[in-house]
Amino acid sequence: MNVKETLISENLANSISKNDIIVINVKPTHQTKNNLIVLKALADINKWRGLIITLEKPHHYLTYLLGIQGIPQRNLTYIDLAYAKKKKIKFPIEIMKNKELVGGFIDGNKISAENFDFIMVDNISTAKMYMRKESLIDFIHYLIDESKKYKITLILPIDVSREKDVFEEIKDEVKKIDFEEVLKNAY
Repeated sequence: MNVKETLISENLANSISKNDIIVINVKPTHQTKNNLIVLKALADINKWRGLIITLEKPHHYLTYLLGIQGIPQRNLTYIDLAYAKKKKIKFPIEIMKNKELVGGFIDGNKISAENFDFIMVDNISTAKMYMRKESLIDFIHYLIDESKKYKITLILPIDVSREKDVFEEIKDEVKKIDFEEVLKNAY
């Protein structure tokens, strides 16, 4: 991670509050960079405990990249839905019944949303390849409801220009950050 990306992480760390429901409008070409910058901001700088739901790539890909960038992962737990037949979850998740889906640092025998400071999905746009629009919107609303119930931050990266219909369904419930603008202003 270069100096400017670190500065972006610091800025995000100061501007994202607990309880925020955030859509990060990000193009596919910047998706991985966005995820690393956001995770540095929340898990490293803010020291928040995070639950990462991977839909696009297995969580090992993200842990590898975080390791290369020197971003600590001690505060992160993963729900890996990349290879799962069913792209949905319901809290609490019993670890022993779902061992193949769970990775990272885990405390206890269940994963509950209330045990985290933030939840982040790696890429909402990818989910449309595997889920009907209605199912995806239900999944997003479920995550929004859980986040509100437990007063935790929710991060939903999505390419709004490609997924206008999905964004329209949730726009009144979220704060939007345009990642391309963040990058442009930083460079």
